[in-house]
Amino acid sequence: MLRIVCVDTGNYCGRGREYVQTLHDMVRRNLPEGMIGQFEVFTDYCDDYGPGIFVRESPSFLFGWWGKLRLFNPGLFDVGDRIVYFDLDTVITGPLDDLVAYDGEFAILRDFYRPNGLQSSVMAWTPCPETDQFWSAWKSEGYPMIVGGDQAWIERRANNPDILQKLYPGMFASYKADGCAGGPPKGSSVIVFHGRPRPHEVTDNWVQHVWKIGGGTLAQLETVCNTEGRTLLQNVRENSQLQYPWLDIKPAHDRPCAIVGGGPSLVETIDTLPDMAMFGLNAAAIWLLNRRDDYLVSQVILDARPEMADMVDRRATLHFFASQCDPSVFAVPGTLPTVFHPNIPGIQNVLADRGPVHLIGGGSSVGLQALVIAYMLGYRTIHLVGMDSSYRDGEGHAYPQPLNDGERIIEVMVDGQTFKCAPWMAQQAEEFQAVAAELANHGCQIIVHGTGLLPAVAHSLANEHALAEQGIIAPDGSPACQRASAVVKHLAGIENPVGAEIGVFRGGMSRRLLAYRPDMTLYMVDSWTTTAPDAAYAKSGDFHAGLGQADQDRFAAEAAGVVGFAGTRAIIVRATSEEAAEAIPDGSLDFVFIDADHSYQGCARDIRLWAPKIRPGGLLSGHDLGNTDFPGFGVDRAVWEFAYRYALKVDAGPNFTWFICLPESISLSSAA
Repeated sequence: MLRIVCVDTGNYCGRGREYVQTLHDMVRRNLPEGMIGQFEVFTDYCDDYGPGIFVRESPSFLFGWWGKLRLFNPGLFDVGDRIVYFDLDTVITGPLDDLVAYDGEFAILRDFYRPNGLQSSVMAWTPCPETDQFWSAWKSEGYPMIVGGDQAWIERRANNPDILQKLYPGMFASYKADGCAGGPPKGSSVIVFHGRPRPHEVTDNWVQHVWKIGGGTLAQLETVCNTEGRTLLQNVRENSQLQYPWLDIKPAHDRPCAIVGGGPSLVETIDTLPDMAMFGLNAAAIWLLNRRDDYLVSQVILDARPEMADMVDRRATLHFFASQCDPSVFAVPGTLPTVFHPNIPGIQNVLADRGPVHLIGGGSSVGLQALVIAYMLGYRTIHLVGMDSSYRDGEGHAYPQPLNDGERIIEVMVDGQTFKCAPWMAQQAEEFQAVAAELANHGCQIIVHGTGLLPAVAHSLANEHALAEQGIIAPDGSPACQRASAVVKHLAGIENPVGAEIGVFRGGMSRRLLAYRPDMTLYMVDSWTTTAPDAAYAKSGDFHAGLGQADQDRFAAEAAGVVGFAGTRAIIVRATSEEAAEAIPDGSLDFVFIDADHSYQGCARDIRLWAPKIRPGGLLSGHDLGNTDFPGFGVDRAVWEFAYRYALKVDAGPNFTWFICLPESISLSSAA
């Protein structure tokens, strides 16, 4: 049985019941749909916290944080139970699916300030001798009240626990350490307050939106495909045998077009558009053609459900059907569709013998795929109409849409505005950011009309990029911010610096470097490819080495998108470290930051390849020096070997950064 537990001893902050009820509500709204579990509070003063909250007694002598240790008392829970613990001041902002599925012995947070320490605000375990001894040993030693409290005791007794941040990268953040006052990091689900201020003491809009009974979430993105993967690939096989043309790339032109969805704002925005070609999404094409018979409408369908055949409108000028669609869609008489191939898992194998194929990426929704289709057809000015990605007055569309009746509704907040939407809508708005930025990098102007979640995201994105062009990205205390700030500090006095970042991932650090130094030119070097399981990098413990190609492609697109504001100052080099280094002249860079292969072999190779590229007096730097959370990393050995070889000083910076200032007299030709 899954048990979500918390401890309220001594009436926490004088409002313990409120805290317990709010935590229960946040957990409930973020559990996987259909998940069976029990929410339990251990308390010494209250016997009724309201419906759905199971009350259990905590001895009164276990005041404050010491009440947590009793949770490990043998026999307190049943054999086979899975326990997830939250401190009362934890704020849940998104899905808990991965965390509540944990079935290992014991997992705990790494401390947000002490890289070698543990933090007990969130824990997960299955009762076993390893966890039982946290209580039994404390009891046998007479309940010692040691400095540092329960987590110091657990830290002393735990034997190689699982670290939650390593198990679920990006899920957890510290309100203070990660600078969450303006909003939590993208993709996070659990925000830990651990001390002052408490959630009830802050006035941040996002906290007030989430930390309340009946509150919302900040992000709840789910897989939106409504058809099994094997069925999709079978559809691709069958439809690819049809004698219909496949989508191909056309030359760019100056004619505008509109992608038209069926959101509620469609009614009041469609008449604001001048005459232009329109791509009607699913039933939106029917709505357009019923409204005016002189509209030039192409219909785009991605959904693989058989019911989509009823939405095919033969009046459309052109039809674009995804190869994953049910064959009944292609069987509708009176159409001559163009087939496009969405980049779904396994499709490359299905189409391997069909010659060159353009796979449409960009997102999981038909609207985002249509954006890429329009680009491939040569359009560079693209209007979005009716792509609200949210409900208004209880309606998700400007017309009846029975296929969406009964879909689950969540709340999402953007810039202080709260929107009700289905999970697929939230995912579309999330993915839109990377797609729009990538298309902008390729010369597209995207104009978003109407109201709703996606238009709000577009407005926020435009403001953010406008500020970034002025070098304004507010420091937020995130790891990427700490690293970029440390590099910029070391570049003080160097005008128009040219550097290379080796290992880019999602571009978070690149974005900040280019914003903090508007005169910087940055080579962003990353292969964004998979790693062989037997490679030293894969064995180092770095989770990046285990990413699949689909994830790598998505992160490459995101990285390109987030630095779009920098224009030609951001030079993306998708290549191996060796290939990229070969193309960069020796002595041409002011700095290099190495954060790629963290194995000894990989880091030593990158230092050997890139140190000669730095001019005398320049800066060699990187990440993960002294990061003992990853014992398989070889960064320390590689950095110190290089430093000793040339008698150079290594300076340590925040967030495991390291810096070596190369003297004017040094010759590194032998390092290449």
